[in-house]
Amino acid sequence: MPVVRAAVIVSGFESPTLLMRETARSYVGFLADVEYPFLALESKLVFSEQGNRRASECIKSADVPIAVYEGADDTVVPPSVRLSRYLDRDNPDLTLTICEDAPRCGHSDLWLSDEAISARESEAPDPARANALDSAFIDSVLLFYRNALKLS
Repeated sequence: MPVVRAAVIVSGFESPTLLMRETARSYVGFLADVEYPFLALESKLVFSEQGNRRASECIKSADVPIAVYEGADDTVVPPSVRLSRYLDRDNPDLTLTICEDAPRCGHSDLWLSDEAISARESEAPDPARANALDSAFIDSVLLFYRNALKLS
């Protein structure tokens, strides 16, 4: 039996080095492309063969149920490196949900309640209210795990 029997990925990206390159492009333009081979080399030297492994490859070879949640308006992970772009949509073990409903369609707000989003937009947010969870999102994650792990 595999150690991991199911997984949920929220706001995922294909590769750390690709994400670094895309983020750097917004600051230094084409120089990010010049630096990219050095990032890839460093990653390989530090992490050996696993250093440049891509998330989509890992998902494809995992052979366990995996749910991926992304926000359509994620401003942290650029569209060019979002995990959804690289996934094999025919994988029967994969569930992909792209959240398009504002205001929960960004990078780190997919799981927030309406109350939390309102609290975060106020001038002096109350930390307890600003982190309230969206029960529908949490229920969907729990349902995925129950189904994947064959729990009642």
